[in-house]
Amino acid sequence: MRLRVDRVKDVNAQKLLKEFENIGFKEGESIDDFGMRITNLVTNLKTLEETVDDTRVVKKFLHVVPPRFTQVVVSIEMFYDLKVMTVEELVGHLRAVEE
Repeated sequence: MRLRVDRVKDVNAQKLLKEFENIGFKEGESIDDFGMRITNLVTNLKTLEETVDDTRVVKKFLHVVPPRFTQVVVSIEMFYDLKVMTVEELVGHLRAVEE
């Protein structure tokens, strides 16, 4: 029985990891909404004992933002240490430009 539970957990984790790799902004989606969506996905992965560090999430977020944020992304990558930046901080920087 335990083997089945572990197998289901592994399958669900793989599904969520694939979703994380393929995540992108939906048409008209706000920075806040995307931030919540990616944070919820990472929380679900951690529940399944998959580790996804903040740096990976921040880099993924920066990689998929809409083109209108390109200048801001370049500035963030140049002037901030992405290794210590949280998703919440990133959302704050991008939200300032979105408004």
